[in-house]
Amino acid sequence: MPGTGPGWRHAGGLSGNVRAAGDVPGSSRTLAAHPARHLFRRPARESADCSAPPGLRTPPGPGPSCSLLHVPIDATQETHLDEDMHSWLAFANQKIEEISLLTRAFNEGTASIDSALRVNRQTFESRRSSPRVHNEEVARRVQAVNQQMAQRPHAHGERKQQQQEVLKLPPLPTTTIGSYPQTADIRAARAAYKSGKMDRERYEAFLKQEIEHVIRFQEEVGLDVLVHGEFERSDMVEYFSEQLSGMLFTQQGWVQSYGPLCVRPPIIYGDVARPHPMTVQWAQFAQSLTARPVKGMLTGPSDHHAMVLCAR
Repeated sequence: MPGTGPGWRHAGGLSGNVRAAGDVPGSSRTLAAHPARHLFRRPARESADCSAPPGLRTPPGPGPSCSLLHVPIDATQETHLDEDMHSWLAFANQKIEEISLLTRAFNEGTASIDSALRVNRQTFESRRSSPRVHNEEVARRVQAVNQQMAQRPHAHGERKQQQQEVLKLPPLPTTTIGSYPQTADIRAARAAYKSGKMDRERYEAFLKQEIEHVIRFQEEVGLDVLVHGEFERSDMVEYFSEQLSGMLFTQQGWVQSYGPLCVRPPIIYGDVARPHPMTVQWAQFAQSLTARPVKGMLTGPSDHHAMVLCAR
């Protein structure tokens, strides 16, 4: 078929590995001049200044470092974001535009895109110096981290004894993983709340009714350690991420997770901080409904790492 053949992708600039590969008949070459997994605009000057080594019959052209399958399609669809944040983003369509710009620089020289490079540099510097990206309190706390923080002050046996004195659990206590079904009524109430058709007071009252219902059900069936059902959470990541600073949510930023499943993960754009408690309110309310212990439910760090797009 015309136009097909093996392709070569060279990362890290044009150096000896390009020459060593030689010219393969029918093949094409691509310089991985653009980091495809980054979600923000990158400084284009260093890529634009690259040049192919002499003696190649088929000089490489600029391209992404990997498939654009891993990023959302178009940042222009995120109309809810402010001007600064919107200008920082580079999804698949914006990356193609930047690669097209680099192609022009490769073919016509860097001077042909000087004005675009100036705008690119201003955008990059705007994000790099923004106080929205750098949180001094987070930096201070990171500097204060020490090895003692990873050590528990009491041995496991001592902690286990104290826990049993308080909880008085049987040798094999029964419980559930945590989340209960998100029924049609729950989803409808959440949609009404997010669209403004239901105010916060009514929405939280509805959630408390659902929590009390599931607490009574667990008491009736005889579970030892109860859960509150997690009805206030849309999923295991969004609920936490939307309460953290340094993270943003998209409206159309869908990416493939695995197989046919697509997700719309939050994006880390700066230092992440927790400005207020996220789960205490619901855990305290659930515990107030029963004399049996109610465990607090948190999404594990591995799930957050897998479902959050790191864009820094």
